[in-house]
Amino acid sequence: MKAESRSVLVKGPPLKWRKYELLSHFELASLAQIESTVRRFPWHDREALLEEVRIFLPMLGESEFCVVKLVLHNAVSWLPNYRIYGPKDLLILTENLMKPGMQFDEIWYCRTNTRHGRFSVGGRILIDRRCGHDGHTIEQVWRCSPRMIEYFDDGFDSPYVRAVRAGWGWRPRIVSTFIPRKSSVAIEELGRDLCSAMALILPLRERLVAFESFIFESGCDVVSIEYKIDGDNVSIIDWDTFQDRAVLYHWDQSV
Repeated sequence: MKAESRSVLVKGPPLKWRKYELLSHFELASLAQIESTVRRFPWHDREALLEEVRIFLPMLGESEFCVVKLVLHNAVSWLPNYRIYGPKDLLILTENLMKPGMQFDEIWYCRTNTRHGRFSVGGRILIDRRCGHDGHTIEQVWRCSPRMIEYFDDGFDSPYVRAVRAGWGWRPRIVSTFIPRKSSVAIEELGRDLCSAMALILPLRERLVAFESFIFESGCDVVSIEYKIDGDNVSIIDWDTFQDRAVLYHWDQSV
């Protein structure tokens, strides 16, 4: 389906989209790039989205998959996500979308990549200004979407590491590691890769500090910043607090 044939989105941006706009405001993400990779459809056009995913599915590379998100206009987190790797996943998504009573405002999808054969990690940095010397908690996974950290358990199929540090520029201290049985990675490699990832993020330090200061000015004590690194390309892909609406309201009042 061509983009120009899609129905017009009549509402203003959902709060989830405004979170991306705030990242763009602090030059931590390119809104133009997000708009080029995240496909947005009104809920009543979900059949058109399914058709588009169906067309693109055979074109996905070995390490690619689609992520479909169901969006409520006034919701900022815990939005349903579906990961589409093949026809079976698409069938499950189709059945769920067409259930009676299922109602959202928009439906989004994007293609994501967990490339093999090159540096590919994702994670989140939890910044808690109440924790003093261990103000940063870092969680990182390998060749896996950082959003999967929410589902981490003993059956996880990606290496995982959790570390703490005092703040930006400090060397992280690993407090927990996990290596799935099928992985041949060594614990020492996890530590090196974590330090490499933090070094790649460090050039964004000034903008990240300005962003977290704004979050704290909004009345929040904790913010989680989500990142993805592919090769030497760093992307800040999301952020979360316990009071996202308060942050966005503060932004509205400050501009």
